[in-house]
Amino acid sequence: MIPRRAHFTRLLGIIVVTALFAATPGSAADKTKVIVERMDWQTLFNQGVAHGRKGDWDKAIENLRGAADLNPERNEIFTNLALAYTEKKDFDKAVESGEKAVKAGPKNPTSYLALGLAYEGRGSPQQAIDVYRRGAQADPKNADIHLTLGNLYGKQGNFTEAVKAYEQAIRVDSANLYAYSNLAYVY
Repeated sequence: MIPRRAHFTRLLGIIVVTALFAATPGSAADKTKVIVERMDWQTLFNQGVAHGRKGDWDKAIENLRGAADLNPERNEIFTNLALAYTEKKDFDKAVESGEKAVKAGPKNPTSYLALGLAYEGRGSPQQAIDVYRRGAQADPKNADIHLTLGNLYGKQGNFTEAVKAYEQAIRVDSANLYAYSNLAYVY
């Protein structure tokens, strides 16, 4: 008798493989190749993220670039690549990856945050502001994008705009303590 947990795991594997085959056009060989590629990009992506959490940016970039080569439509890959390049202070590559992230996921505010940080690191605050504003338009209910925009305005000494951004962050998320704290600071 198969233990219940093992049976469930085997059944889940069959369901996943069946779903992948059903969603993949072409011959059985093509379907197998697509499944392997899907697993490979996901594995590389997960490894890249894990290396980034450890601060091993070179390995993170290597894995994330591999994932991007296998699946260039995933914005989360390019978002993480942009952040990794920003940490390495390779801002040109960070901007390039951030632009790809925004193109692949125009409704994902995290992509805009990563691109904006890359522009900030490159010393292009006005471009960062433009990107953050686009991100706020893409997802107006994301408090982080308003908070980040307020922080950049504050760094520039534009406290009127910083106040507006922090107040918007609070309207979106009334429990955002950073927005309250930063708002108090700029008053």
